[in-house]
Amino acid sequence: MENEDYLYLCTMIGNLSGVPVRLYEEEKPVYFHSLVALPKDPFQLVREKSFPSPTVWVFM
Repeated sequence: MENEDYLYLCTMIGNLSGVPVRLYEEEKPVYFHSLVALPKDPFQLVREKSFPSPTVWVFM
């Protein structure tokens, strides 16, 4: 898949589910999509636990 495909997929998942979606590559944020603006990002509480290996793609 091309990079644009991942961005489109993340956008559609976020739009359909209403859940904020993040795309990371090698622990660096690549894309973020959310329908709501939260005062604090809940993902920051578990971010360290979400990257057990050097390269991880996380869809939340």
